[in-house]
Amino acid sequence: MNFLSTFVTFENLHEVRRLCHWGPIIALSVIAICSTMAVLDSIIWYWPLDTTGGSINFIMLINWTVLILYNYFNAMFVGPGYIPLGWKPENQQETQYLQYCRVCQGYKAPRSHHCRKCNRCVMKMDHHCPWINNCCGHLNHAYFTSFLLLAPLGCSHAAIIFIMTMYTQLYERISFGWSTVKIDMSAVRQFQPLMPFSVPAFAATLFALGLALGTTIAVGMLFFIQMKVILRNKTSIESWIEEKAKDRIQHYQTGEEFIFPYDLGSRWLNFKQVFTWSGTPKGDGTEWPVHPKCHQHTLTIEQLKQKADKRVRSVCCQSSRITRYLVCLGQQVQYRAVEDYNGACCPLSKGLQTFFRTPCTEEPRIPLSKGDTILATRGTKWWMYGDKALSEEQIKGEMRWWMYGDKALSEEQIKAGERIRGWFPRRCVEKCHYDTAASDSTSDKKVRVGQSHGALPMRLTGVLVLTSPLHTLPLRIAPVLSSAAQLVERTLYVHLHPGLNLGSGSQPRPVFIPPAVDLSTLITRLYSNAADVCGHLDVRVLLTNVRAASNGTTIPNCPFPSPQSLTHAPEVVLTDFPLQDPGQSHQVTQCLQRYMGHCYVCSPSLASVLLHSRLMRLQEKEEELEEPEEKAKPLETYSDVVVGGTFDRLHGAHKTLLNISCLLASRRFLIGVCDQAMLKKKVLKELVEPYSLRVQRLQEFLQDTKPSLQVEIVPLSDPFGVSIVDPLLQCIVVSEETRKGGEAVNKKRIENGLPALVLHEIQLLKDAHHTETEEEKISSSSLRSRLLGTLLKPPKDTPHLPLLPYVIGLTGGSGSGKSSIAKRLEALGAVRIDCDKLGHEVYQPSTAAYHRVLEEFGSDLLNEDKTINRRALGRKVFGNQERLKALTDIVWPEIALLVKKRINQAREEGKQVCVVDAAVLLEAGWTDMVHEVWVTIIPEEEAVSRITERDGVKTDDALRRLQSQWSNDKQVEHANVVLSTLWEPEVTRKQVLKAWNLLQERIRQRQDGQ
Repeated sequence: MNFLSTFVTFENLHEVRRLCHWGPIIALSVIAICSTMAVLDSIIWYWPLDTTGGSINFIMLINWTVLILYNYFNAMFVGPGYIPLGWKPENQQETQYLQYCRVCQGYKAPRSHHCRKCNRCVMKMDHHCPWINNCCGHLNHAYFTSFLLLAPLGCSHAAIIFIMTMYTQLYERISFGWSTVKIDMSAVRQFQPLMPFSVPAFAATLFALGLALGTTIAVGMLFFIQMKVILRNKTSIESWIEEKAKDRIQHYQTGEEFIFPYDLGSRWLNFKQVFTWSGTPKGDGTEWPVHPKCHQHTLTIEQLKQKADKRVRSVCCQSSRITRYLVCLGQQVQYRAVEDYNGACCPLSKGLQTFFRTPCTEEPRIPLSKGDTILATRGTKWWMYGDKALSEEQIKGEMRWWMYGDKALSEEQIKAGERIRGWFPRRCVEKCHYDTAASDSTSDKKVRVGQSHGALPMRLTGVLVLTSPLHTLPLRIAPVLSSAAQLVERTLYVHLHPGLNLGSGSQPRPVFIPPAVDLSTLITRLYSNAADVCGHLDVRVLLTNVRAASNGTTIPNCPFPSPQSLTHAPEVVLTDFPLQDPGQSHQVTQCLQRYMGHCYVCSPSLASVLLHSRLMRLQEKEEELEEPEEKAKPLETYSDVVVGGTFDRLHGAHKTLLNISCLLASRRFLIGVCDQAMLKKKVLKELVEPYSLRVQRLQEFLQDTKPSLQVEIVPLSDPFGVSIVDPLLQCIVVSEETRKGGEAVNKKRIENGLPALVLHEIQLLKDAHHTETEEEKISSSSLRSRLLGTLLKPPKDTPHLPLLPYVIGLTGGSGSGKSSIAKRLEALGAVRIDCDKLGHEVYQPSTAAYHRVLEEFGSDLLNEDKTINRRALGRKVFGNQERLKALTDIVWPEIALLVKKRINQAREEGKQVCVVDAAVLLEAGWTDMVHEVWVTIIPEEEAVSRITERDGVKTDDALRRLQSQWSNDKQVEHANVVLSTLWEPEVTRKQVLKAWNLLQERIRQRQDGQ
């Protein structure tokens, strides 16, 4: 029994039905025919009882058959491993990085995908194989690959037996004439074999030989494909995801570097993930070893990015369902047919690779005609799978399906709406560029969105009214935000009113909502999704109508005594309210406008839009979600709450912290904002916004979010601030990484005789867009690093300068890496003008500056060769500002003349860009010679380290040299572009390349504007 239980593992007895399918029937028939004929022919050719060789041959043949069947049945019945129905991660916050499966009513674990054939989410799914009538995935990958190896080996052995049998039996039966060859199959002349080799036996052997050779070639190729998958630890589905990731990054020029997370960097390590001594692959199918620069959700976040990208390029509205259907197709990658294809399974005319690499699947092939549009969803190196674009009649049929469902249509109407979906050779198509694909043009996006919403243009500010119950909102947040981003381009306010009915006919009024733990979780998820799918929008969750009852009293039903005035007046109101009847559209939009009039001061021309961003599909999913039986757990509130932070470039993580603090605070909200002394250790502190600007943005945000709160903002000059001396404070809000700081605050408060504060911890938000040098969480330092190489402020007007060459003034402190950046720009095509070398030239004999320096500072500066000793000159001016100014007044103008001469020379040569590499660019006032100022910065301690290592000077000398120059902060004030060489050279290279590409775009725009 133990042997049988290891031989075949049945999850359930009904798994035997997998055998009742054409794939296993054909596969087992081939195995049976080849094995049976090989055994019979072995008896005829090499009787196993006569010789040792015959015995070994026979035993090997039996072993091949047993091993092939063992691995085949295990691959079929053990299966790939399925994600449990209703599965969700232990950490609830991780659900925001996972996709939800409606069929399985749970989340898809990393690397899992839903198989339509198996109707389950499969662990590490590679493909559904018809030959085993099951998926190839996590648990059966080793069995399946072993079968693919053993089958060709066994068939090769069988083929040798077939050939030798036919040869030995026919050798004595063949007679040759002058013009004929005769085979006498009646009897053997010399001996009679144990089994007769008759004409039927010959035909059967010949047929089995064909099967064996065909199986060896076909299955052998599948083996090599699977070994490539294993050695790369990358399934065919994941290869397609990676291809789309590179396509997305290239399209948006995000500067990201997508690293496939499951390739461990070694083929042997990847191999050991599947093949182990125990026979069980490593991992539980939900968590996986990953690349050092990745984490468990790197790939799932990329999948969400790709889905968000699809939504961002989509238009979802109620008024134009045909447009919405076309956009749904536009969410795929668009290709155009360049060759005809007749739909053959193995088209030899499309090349040998296409012929032999045909997908082993039951899914159909679709014929193509030159010029057809195909929307691909996945693919391999030689084949792709997708939808063929429909004709107008087919679109209308599909539209009717979307609107009313199958039951409301006739059979003919349903047929008219069928989607033509299947495989086609990759060589028959070419990818459509984004600027020519329908609904993908960035420049036309606003116009198209406006047209689809009844000619509504993009609005600067909007309010999104969420009406879904709290337990269903997590499913809607991402698609609703994506749809809203098509209509709002600056500020999106989010107003929560779960259960609001806009279609009842009576006018609803705003009501108070009690704060609950679920609401806090929802806000966290909302800001996380917003950062992923609409990072360009300033999203703000409004909490005016969220209030807890106090002392057992009922909450008064009047959150808005008068309409609240927001910082930015809303121009459009949007809602996720599900429209049951299309005829109610006008009534609902009117009701929505009146509702908004009770809540907020809006623009007189307020427009209202019903969002349908794939919500019709989500509605089915929501209906399957059970309403929580228990009442929502209330969130404990406190009269006075305190938080602290830098709050630089207010982002989603800041807003989550502030919103949850507003939920917790019922009277006063105290915020400590880091001032100069607390910024010294910050990454790229020179790019931190001024304190006054950060405070202003906080005040605006909190005034919008919860105007009833008493807000106090104070500067932080130490880690504790007023939190250790204010006796009224009750709660401090911290994150996972600042919890120790909160505990230190409580320790100080106890020392001061004050009660400890309640520590309310919130989780960090993961940054789906972070690079290898950035933090995994959403942080201000990551945002500042993304500013490097970008235009921080527009260039000043330079009408006195010719447009070309476009002159960049590159400067920076000693040791900042300015020269290395100048060399990289030179390699990209810029003309480098090294002012340090020009400075040497002006000291040469026979120059005007040479004589003036000698007159001013004396001839004792001369070397024996009559050149000026610059070290001696430096000693004369060091520490003496008057003498230093006298020297610079002589030298700097002469260097400027040489710079202008080099620029003119570059213009004559037709150069596009010049880079003036000058450490004293700003001090010398040479900004009138350049179009833009680029500044290179690094922290002072790093600069000191580089100077001491490079020049061999002491630390104090290096510090004095830096202090004699302009500070980083002062230089950044004049900068149009800031760069930093703080990280690895590869990071600097990407940074410079980004700056160069953006510069080329600015030059093109200026040329077009002339």
